[in-house]
Amino acid sequence: MTGVVDTATLGTEDTPYAVYRRIFGTERIVMSLVNVRPCCEVPTHVHNDEEQVYYVLRGHGTVTLGQERCAVGPGHAVYIPLGTQHGVSNDSPTELLEYLYVVSCVRPESGAGTG
Repeated sequence: MTGVVDTATLGTEDTPYAVYRRIFGTERIVMSLVNVRPCCEVPTHVHNDEEQVYYVLRGHGTVTLGQERCAVGPGHAVYIPLGTQHGVSNDSPTELLEYLYVVSCVRPESGAGTG
């Protein structure tokens, strides 16, 4: 079945601050598993063409949404509206911060006003 993925078999994208495993990716939606390294931070950034949702699986950290900083841990969900500056930091010196990341890609409507 092509709609089912064993995440243990996925390749990784390593950065100095996190490891990403892309689970699914289409023109409209992306799902990834993210592991932020201890005492590291995903730099703040903005997407003008994406809405995002994070669901924390394990670890503890801080999410920045615009000027607001919120503590997060297992079971917390985070919604990041289109165009919002955001970032994630792992507050632990020893544990990973693991979260599921889902992106809805916003594309300009083609043929707007025709129907």
